[in-house]
Order: sequence, then structure tokens, then C-alpha cells
Amino acid sequence: MLLTVGACGPVATSTEQSRELAQKKYELGNDYFYKRMYEPAMAEALKAIELDPQNADARNLVGALMLQKGVGQLQFIETEQCIKGQAATMLRSEANTRLKEAETQFQAAIAARPGDPRALHNLAVVKMHFKDYDAVIKLEQKALESPLYPDKHLSRGEMGWAHYHRQDYVKALKDLLEAVRLQPRYCVGHYRLAQVYYTMAEKSEKPEDDYSNALQALEKLDAKECRIQEAQYLKGLAYIRKRESTKADQPFDECIKLAPRSCLAAECQRYRRMVGSPTAAQ
Repeated sequence: MLLTVGACGPVATSTEQSRELAQKKYELGNDYFYKRMYEPAMAEALKAIELDPQNADARNLVGALMLQKGVGQLQFIETEQCIKGQAATMLRSEANTRLKEAETQFQAAIAARPGDPRALHNLAVVKMHFKDYDAVIKLEQKALESPLYPDKHLSRGEMGWAHYHRQDYVKALKDLLEAVRLQPRYCVGHYRLAQVYYTMAEKSEKPEDDYSNALQALEKLDAKECRIQEAQYLKGLAYIRKRESTKADQPFDECIKLAPRSCLAAECQRYRRMVGSPTAAQ
């Protein structure tokens, strides 16, 4: 009995010490993350997981870093260089691997701390990339159940975007309108809301109001904070659809300026030439 008690004491202490040290490692990694020092952030977060595999915060941080890396690779392909062909396929495969790794970490975070809204939302972002829209909606609904979740606009925005891709535009509007109500400076939310209106207009017999709604949503994007190339492209298209082509040149110019080497910039250049022609407004 003495041996048993003696053996259990140090183990329990060691486990408690490991958890405390793991939390300190996570906090240091999180500090590095917000300072945009991503390599040391990853190193500290991985040390935290090694010390305490059940540390949900560290799991979420590693997942966020993997997600950021994967998204960065995709942006490099499409936005910075517009890489095509086999090279693009290989790079996308690598990015998807990073995103799958992120998915694993977020799932581990949720297993360690069920109902964690941040991990649920982050996992939903990964699911969105892989077009699992039903999973996105379920995860975000679960995240919104947390009364202390400070970023509910992000979950509403992701749910709305999932409904949009499922072509349920009424639910998409409902969620996205709530998202920008919760956070009026939510750039992506305003852009996505405009995209829903624009798509609805394309399917309407009387599209004028929806194109106006799309432009109104896009006007709420702060020029300095909301540098979204897709939003400028959409704005130009909406002006053309409203037969106000003379107003489309500025957003197309801005689209090109934001990422000159991107695939989307080539489209903006094409439309820019078109609106500059004598027949553009016809």
C-alpha cells in the first residue's frame, strides 16, 4: 500500500506540472502568433501538445497555423502568381494536406474541450474549403450555442456562405444580415451579402433592386480595411448589369491594383477594356 501511494503521488504531481508548463508554452506561442512570428508560435504550440495532448488551446493554435499556411499557399497560386497547369495541381494538393492537418488539430481540440466555439468555427472554415456545407452549418450552429463566444458574427457569416452555396438564398440573407448587424465592420460579411444579392438578381425577372442592394452592401466596405479584390470585381459587374458602365471602370481598376498578377486581375482587365468601349453601356 505504501508503494502504491508513493508511486501515485509523483505521477500526479508530474502530470499537473506538465499541464501547467504546457499552458505556459501555449501562451508564449499565442503571443508569438499575434506578433506574426509564426514559426516560433508553431514550435511552442507543438511543445505544449507534447507536454499535454489534451491542451485544447494549443491544438487550436496549431490548427490555426496550419490553416493559415494552407490558405496562404492557395492565395499564392491564385492571387500572387495565377499559377496554372500541373504546378497549380501540385501546389493545391500540398495546401490541401495542410488543411487536412488543421482539420485533425481542430477535431482534437473539440474532443479535449467539447463545445469550444473557436475550434468549432475554425473546423467549419476547413469544411467550407472542402465544400462540406452541411458540416459547416452544424458546426457553426453548435458554436453559436456558447453564450460567451465573442465572434458570433464569424459563425453567422460562415453559415450564410454555406447556405449560399446550397442555393438557399433566403437563409443566406438571414445569416449574413445578422452577421453584419453584429459586426458592422465585418468586411467579408458585407462582400458575401453583396454576392447573394447579385446572384439573386441574376435569377430574377426584375433584378434592379437586388443589384442596387448588392452595390449598397459593397459601399459599406471600408476602403482601407476591406481590401477584397473579389468585392471590387463584383462591384464592377453590378454596375454593368445596372447599365451604369461608366461607373464600373473605378472598381475594375481597383481590382487590378489590389493583385496585379492574380487570375482575377486578368478578368478585371478584360471587363475594364469592355467598359471603355463605346458600346459598353448598351
